[in-house]
Amino acid sequence: MYYRAYDPMVRCVGREYTPNRAAQIALLVAAGRLQWTPDVVEAMYWSFNSRIDQIWNRDNSGEFFDIDEGEWDRPARADLVDAGKAPDWVRALEANVTASGNMYGLADDQGAVGRAKVLYLCDDITRAKAVTVASAIKRLLTAQGVEFVTLAKGTDGWGLYDLGLWELAEAKAKEYAGYIREVGATTVVANNPAVVYALREWYPKLGLEIEGEVLHHTEYLDRLGVSGKFSGRVTLHDSSYQGRYLGIFDAPRNLLKRVDGLELVECYFARDKANPTGPLYAFFDEGFSKQVAARRAAELALSAPVVVTTDPASKRNLGAVAEESGINIQDVAEVLAG
Repeated sequence: MYYRAYDPMVRCVGREYTPNRAAQIALLVAAGRLQWTPDVVEAMYWSFNSRIDQIWNRDNSGEFFDIDEGEWDRPARADLVDAGKAPDWVRALEANVTASGNMYGLADDQGAVGRAKVLYLCDDITRAKAVTVASAIKRLLTAQGVEFVTLAKGTDGWGLYDLGLWELAEAKAKEYAGYIREVGATTVVANNPAVVYALREWYPKLGLEIEGEVLHHTEYLDRLGVSGKFSGRVTLHDSSYQGRYLGIFDAPRNLLKRVDGLELVECYFARDKANPTGPLYAFFDEGFSKQVAARRAAELALSAPVVVTTDPASKRNLGAVAEESGINIQDVAEVLAG
């Protein structure tokens, strides 16, 4: 009961498959006290690494507990992949990437992207689950007179790495970095904060340097001074990667404050305390992902009928429960584009 009351992910998810618990399981397996039985494997993959545990542990228990449990979970998942014990849905994603080059099996245009000073990265989650966000971003950049090209093929590899598919992840990361280098951009913009995190933090560890400045789309649009018009109250969902991983809290709020007629009402659980909407690749279990998203949607609905997101995964997760939760979901770019 203490664990259930203490751990914020348990309160959010409603079950004890959390990064804390997964890290404990990994230690027990390494010590030979547990085996990779199907239920133990399930626990390792039900946990999603949102860093909400890390923030609450740090603030309530001190810096000694300021630990990213993903650093325990991901190696354990890699061991499962190497041992041939990864779940079927992980293998299905691997097959998609092997066959199509991306995690969703999309038929990407493999032609040359071209060269420009600004490169917009339309990642595979956006191409599969949030195409309206990409359209809004392109309209905004065009309206601002930005000369840009769009990279809409391949996958950055971070999602594969998170799932334990390390060899394939590194291969796709090298391929993706090659696509980016071909453009020769000085500014690289992505609307998926997980991609921004990968390029800023993970790629250098692989020896892959991105020459241009890498920005989340809210950072770049804020820098451009983009504004818009809207009528009504909205609340902002700080996604795990936009917030806890990258620390990008001000840019989306700056943009919303410049929207004429918009009233921003902060959710009680906001900024680094914002509860997650579900796993990065929530579609692998629709029932579970909806359960997690519904809990977060209920929190957000208390603040405003319109929820603004900054992440295609969050938009997809909340969108699956939007109607039953009585909320409307829009990315900040969609709000700005009108």
